Amino acid sequence: MSVVICTRRRPHLLPRSVAAVLAQELDEPFEVVVVNDDDEPLRCRLPDDHRLVVLSGRRLGLCAAHNVGIEAARAPIIAFTDDDCYLDENYYQALRVQFAEPRQFHYGMGQILLYDETDDRRIANAWFKRMAVIKPGTALPTGTFQGANIFFLREVFEKAGKFRDDMGSGTPFPCEDIEFGTRCSLAGFTGVFTPLVKVFHHHGRK
Repeated sequence: MSVVICTRRRPHLLPRSVAAVLAQELDEPFEVVVVNDDDEPLRCRLPDDHRLVVLSGRRLGLCAAHNVGIEAARAPIIAFTDDDCYLDENYYQALRVQFAEPRQFHYGMGQILLYDETDDRRIANAWFKRMAVIKPGTALPTGTFQGANIFFLREVFEKAGKFRDDMGSGTPFPCEDIEFGTRCSLAGFTGVFTPLVKVFHHHGRK
């Protein structure tokens, strides 16, 4: 598994987000790829860990930064989360269940739960009790596929392409997750909304 975290000027949150990935208990190699989407260097200290790859550059916008992460990632499963989110301690084990053989799904989204219960529950959160299949040919409604907790088999990018550089935070069109999720479906892939794969969102807005 490769976990891609794109970050911009959140030095108070990023180290904890990275630590939540590195704390996963895995019986096989994994990595976390941090893409600094900014002209300025990271202003925080990250662990000295061989599983951590940090890429820095100019401000590209979220989708372009995602694509930098995809190019750098080496694993067959590539997951994305945000720099203000923390992976559940059983994230990888739950993800492996979703991609177990015989394989039913190629991509998907997990729950996005509040880290701080006093934060505004209306902002960038998603909770559901039952698994739901995203059938090939589905156009995803607005707000249903959120980039803070999404994951893909590498073969999805090879057929459906990557994220559109002219979309995402930092551009006029912050709907890159819906667009790409729909493109995966139209390319013939089967997706899943799963309650098992969880992250905790620490957005801090009241």
